[in-house]
Amino acid sequence: MARTANCQRLIRLINDMLDVEKIQSGKMKFDMAPLTLSDVGQRSIDAVRGYADQLGVELRFQALDDDLAVRADVDRLVQVGANLISNALKFSKAGDRVEVSVQRRGRLARLSVVDHGPGIPDEFRARIFTKFAQADSSDTRQKGGTGLGLVIAKEIVDRHGGRLWFESDAGQGARFHVDLPLADVAEAPAGEETGPRLLVCEDDADVAEVLRQTLRRDGFGVDVVGSVADALAALSVSNVYRALLLDLVLPDGDGVALIQTLRTMPGVRDLPIVVISAEAERGREALGGVALNVVDWM
Repeated sequence: MARTANCQRLIRLINDMLDVEKIQSGKMKFDMAPLTLSDVGQRSIDAVRGYADQLGVELRFQALDDDLAVRADVDRLVQVGANLISNALKFSKAGDRVEVSVQRRGRLARLSVVDHGPGIPDEFRARIFTKFAQADSSDTRQKGGTGLGLVIAKEIVDRHGGRLWFESDAGQGARFHVDLPLADVAEAPAGEETGPRLLVCEDDADVAEVLRQTLRRDGFGVDVVGSVADALAALSVSNVYRALLLDLVLPDGDGVALIQTLRTMPGVRDLPIVVISAEAERGREALGGVALNVVDWM
């Protein structure tokens, strides 16, 4: 039995190494076609259901938006989804639950995989998407894995113009998200404004709605997000925005830190930013005169 298991792991390792080489050399073919992300989520679950049953872990799927159309290679995206779910299962105990969901986030379609395991150690986070990286856990190592799955998943998502990222709190599990541009991202739906698109990052729903209506009356297209994570996701995947309107007090981080991060990211480092916040003056002082292309502080 041990020899058979080792042979199977060796085969998986070789196949994964070949996949990494093909992706990075541009030799992996992607058959891009319209599909729905809920179909990808369901197929991903079906691919690993036997493994979940073996471990005694429940799989739960929820399509918060079931008509999210993306343009992608269905087999490759299912490979990504199955890999993320398989990882979540490895860090779950018998009787635990792994949750898979799809939902719309502004002009993005998001596939999320959530487990309730030990979470990702701080010292491991910086190298989680590097080759042969594995958290030091003898229990999860016994459940298999080549240390290349997340590398492959990230490369595939990158090739789709998307973003693979994670959130984790110690002792409270991990949440992996795949954000992809919607297939109709370049087409304005009937009756919707067709002017330049702006991204508003504001967690107060009333303030966000006032900004949305004001800007729409002047002919702008407006998308609203309410957190640092969602702003980064929107700007990292498909930057169709002409400017960012930013609050500084957000539930998961500080707007000034977000500005500093954006100024290091290719594609958005020159994006005009307008700060609209009760803490605008404090934010300006926090930068200490550092020029980060903030158009105005309001």
